[in-house]
Amino acid sequence: MVLKLSFILTVLIQIGVPLGLGFWLARRAANAGVFTRKAAWGIFGVGVLTFIGSQVVHLPLLAGLTALFKLPGMWQPSAAFAPWFNAITLGLLAGLCEEPARWIGFKLLRAKARPHLAALLAGAGHGGIESIFIGLMVLVNFVTMLAVQAAINSGASLPANLELLKAQAGLFWDTPWHHVLAGGVERLAAITLHISLSVLVWRGVTAARGGGWWLVGAILLHGLVDMLAVASSQIWQWPVWSIEALVAALALGTAGLALWAWRTAPRPEPPLAAEPVEP
Repeated sequence: MVLKLSFILTVLIQIGVPLGLGFWLARRAANAGVFTRKAAWGIFGVGVLTFIGSQVVHLPLLAGLTALFKLPGMWQPSAAFAPWFNAITLGLLAGLCEEPARWIGFKLLRAKARPHLAALLAGAGHGGIESIFIGLMVLVNFVTMLAVQAAINSGASLPANLELLKAQAGLFWDTPWHHVLAGGVERLAAITLHISLSVLVWRGVTAARGGGWWLVGAILLHGLVDMLAVASSQIWQWPVWSIEALVAALALGTAGLALWAWRTAPRPEPPLAAEPVEP
């Protein structure tokens, strides 16, 4: 029962938090007179499209590099360096695909990208749609395993081709409940990270000069976070909650940097009052 509640809570976090955040930001933007709610959701949607567009490039590129390194005669990292090579490559690929996509999204928004809330809305859309996709996959898997469990408990005979699914269901229901909940916590950290990186890229887009360095910094920071996440899991083999603590700490550190970038960003000056015309 606890395991089932953990799955339900995790799915609610993964799907509900991004949608709730979108509604809250859209309402805040409308109340502040920065955007209409329709425009705010449009910026959120641009964030969604930047994530999808980045994956259209990221996934084939990852598959292509994997196939390339399997070719005969291709250079191979040493056995000792191979895990780090994989972690660094995975991290940099994520940064190189996602951060320029954010930049392009802000450029497409043009004048709508100038207000500070645009950075939050686009970041929430970018990280939110990733969380929703993951939440939907978890939900489908959960419902499937519930159906398999119900069939097993009823004594119904399963087709031969579903015996493998029966074995998978056994492993599924043996998952520690707190490991499931860690998936929800990970999404909260990931959404925080995406919004923070969005603010950094927005800072570059709106900068009068030297904006490209903000993009480079966001790429490298994204790559570092992903590299450490992969290393803690595959190289150091930390426990689940130690990995989540590391990711959360990195996300909060990036949020602190984003807050500094936000506060130091130049605000548009108010228009000067017209001087009286002498008769």
